[in-house]
Amino acid sequence: RRTLARVHEEERRAAAVFAEARLDIDVGGRVGDDAVQSLLADHMAARGLTSMETMFAERYVSNPSSGEMVKGHEIAIARLGLVPYRGKVVRDPDLFAGEWSEDRRAEHVVTRLGFVRAMLRAAGQDRLWLYRGLTSEGPLRPPPPRTFVSATFDRAVAESIAGRGSATVVSVLIGQLVSADRVFMTFIETAELNRAYQEAEAVLLADRRNRAF
Repeated sequence: RRTLARVHEEERRAAAVFAEARLDIDVGGRVGDDAVQSLLADHMAARGLTSMETMFAERYVSNPSSGEMVKGHEIAIARLGLVPYRGKVVRDPDLFAGEWSEDRRAEHVVTRLGFVRAMLRAAGQDRLWLYRGLTSEGPLRPPPPRTFVSATFDRAVAESIAGRGSATVVSVLIGQLVSADRVFMTFIETAELNRAYQEAEAVLLADRRNRAF
């Protein structure tokens, strides 16, 4: 409850920023919005979170499973009560040192959630259609527990991913109407999600009750 109250307050602050900016936010394309990305940069800079925002986004985009940085955020998210953490123990003794302390990571998570919720609601997207393309060489099974779930705003992207397998691979296309409250990161406000691929990505906080998303 304390975490949700913090996120609500952050959303209220970000909503005021979007109301003043009066942007026409398009969630239907493949390329992010430069104006929204600038607002996010200013929003993070005001909290002293610029370095954390940039480094986390770059690591997540390059390989979220490599190194310990993303794991630190997953643990902070669990301590906030949002998504349980089930994973390997921390190997880096400095993972929560200095500006990367658990409190600072938690502040980044809460600030980002509030900003993204305000952005999506400013775009008229309280709930949004997202898609996933999945392939498996055997029967599809529930994925292992995780904190983040990657999806796309663009059905064609998911169809392309689902169609990459051979004739022996099971391919599945899933579409689902998802609450804006689960969205942690999107291609709209995150410049790093537009550099290598333009896949209209959305990164959600996992919901263990939802086997598809």
